[in-house]
Amino acid sequence: MPDRLFLVLTCEHASPFLPSDFRKKFRDRIERIPEHRLFDRGAAVLARNLADRFRAPLIRSRFSRLLVDLNRSEEHRELFSELSATLPEARKKALISRVHRRYRDSVESLVDRLIRRGTAVLHVSVHTFTPVLNGECRQTGIGLLFDPSRSFERRLCLFWRRRLKDECPGLAIHFNRPYHGRSDGFTKCLREGRSDSRYAGIELEVNQLFFAPGKTVEARRVRGAIARSLAAAVSDLTGAPASGSVRTRG
Repeated sequence: MPDRLFLVLTCEHASPFLPSDFRKKFRDRIERIPEHRLFDRGAAVLARNLADRFRAPLIRSRFSRLLVDLNRSEEHRELFSELSATLPEARKKALISRVHRRYRDSVESLVDRLIRRGTAVLHVSVHTFTPVLNGECRQTGIGLLFDPSRSFERRLCLFWRRRLKDECPGLAIHFNRPYHGRSDGFTKCLREGRSDSRYAGIELEVNQLFFAPGKTVEARRVRGAIARSLAAAVSDLTGAPASGSVRTRG
């Protein structure tokens, strides 16, 4: 491990906001689209809670994924939703430039600046997922998505899952479910060209059952458990308390 570890938080699906002209154009269709297609319920508050707990930087989306999906590469077939895919090519190019690329560039710039300073970056991309998809009930409570071939990510997730199980006995905590950490996503993109010892990208996926209306107490409990377990996992990994900037054994 390098002698410093820095935590960076992002939230690609934080906001349900859509520009007024887009909402007006597709009003009837938007009303029929499930909420989870607009944004990740509970993710923004969870990400902010972690950022405050660790005094870590947080970069989050300002627009709904129906406009452009910040967690998809520019070449991915689902970069645009079924609504935004029908926009004129000039408008789609503008969305890539002004929303998608600007967001990703800001995160990449921060990560590379920290790496140049000699720190290792732990990037946690915060997401939530719908408990039922295409009629199938998902059994995962919390998912930790990572690339198993990268030892930094694998070791951190082993410690994190162990600590999460201590915090939430009986909760289903899975590796690479309900999605796989090597699938197209922002963390996969950021791994390219960055060494395993300098960058670890973990996508945190939490079941939206915890953030349903009326579940305030449960949501608070889960957010606290995630923050405490991450702090303990980083301490297990590095031998130092967790914060935005962490001194490790060296």
